[in-house]
Amino acid sequence: MPRTRKFTERHVAEALAKAKRTGKTVEAHVFDVPRLYLRANPDGSTRFLHRYTIPKAYRGIRGPRKQNVTEIHVGRPGIKLNRAKEAARQYNEWLIDGRDPLEIMSHKRAEEMTFVQLAEQWIDHNKSGWSPKRVQDARNLLLKHGEPLADLTLIQITPERVHSALAPLWKADHHDQAQRARLMIERALDYAKVKRLRAGENPARWRGNLVHLFSKRQHVAGLHHGSMPFQQVQAFLRELRTHRGSVAAALEFAILTACRSSEVLKARWSEVDWDQKIWNVPNVLTQTIKKRFRTPLSDRAIELLKRQQERAVSDFIFTGNRRDQPLAERTMYFLLRTIVPGVTVHGFRSSFRNWCAHTRQDRDLAELCLGHTVKGQTEGAYWTDDMLEQRRPIMQAWAEFCG
Repeated sequence: MPRTRKFTERHVAEALAKAKRTGKTVEAHVFDVPRLYLRANPDGSTRFLHRYTIPKAYRGIRGPRKQNVTEIHVGRPGIKLNRAKEAARQYNEWLIDGRDPLEIMSHKRAEEMTFVQLAEQWIDHNKSGWSPKRVQDARNLLLKHGEPLADLTLIQITPERVHSALAPLWKADHHDQAQRARLMIERALDYAKVKRLRAGENPARWRGNLVHLFSKRQHVAGLHHGSMPFQQVQAFLRELRTHRGSVAAALEFAILTACRSSEVLKARWSEVDWDQKIWNVPNVLTQTIKKRFRTPLSDRAIELLKRQQERAVSDFIFTGNRRDQPLAERTMYFLLRTIVPGVTVHGFRSSFRNWCAHTRQDRDLAELCLGHTVKGQTEGAYWTDDMLEQRRPIMQAWAEFCG
């Protein structure tokens, strides 16, 4: 019988010598094991690859491909030739049985890695491009809200278990926080799939998945955003004014102007027209479009701005800890929670709207004060006036009602 040629360590050394001599990566077929290749690099490192045609049963699972050919790394960089051959022979046996080695290896890794290990690995992978605050936020969302998933292996994480982990937040009407945690979990699991740590659909995906497990979210003003009865706003503001600093001023300014918290926090001095007592708010979300919006400023709102101007350190009206940054998104929420739990900053827009209805303000003007669209497409082609002067008495009356 003819003696079978064997790919030996001598062939590995020859490939490395050629790579160093030419300064280019050299790829050599390990001829005594089908589909196994050696990749020798000029820096002296080696890597073994297993290149194969995906079995028919698995085609299309990992997305569209021009060719149904893929390759996977065999072991770690620098693995010994004999161990690489042994692993490649196992892969070939799976292929003969019609099984995809990549899917099997992903499944095995998913059986071993826990969610908390994945979370730490994903945060470590991203933290070089994140601020310290975002790193801490990711830890809170993944390790605090995702704590029920911590000791589960990746293969054990199902949509039902993700739902169970976030259900307490959802039932407590913290829908936004639940969605932020869900999105963070989804991104971590997407990372796991890309790193071949798990396979299959993402159990934290919303559309066509978790949306069917969570109860319908209320979009009615005052239900979605916890609001305060307008009769209680005056007493609340008396309490709020005992607090000093930009956060309390920003919260009162948001209430007096009935604007969204994001608009108030990003407000700049260049947007204020002192002579006309107008705040030119850029990019206000009106239904599904964004447009520039003018809001008339009451006497009390002007007074707040003048106080802020005395300690202005940047172009932002309400500056955060860093002089070049506005206040953080959640600062007003945290202050509000210490005074009256269950109420949101956005909910004061509902308080204002209910006050308008109770005092019989013009409906269209009340909606315009909130930056809402009150006309259809045809009417909008002719109605271009924002009714600023007609809205001014309403905002002044609201400020006087608030004390």
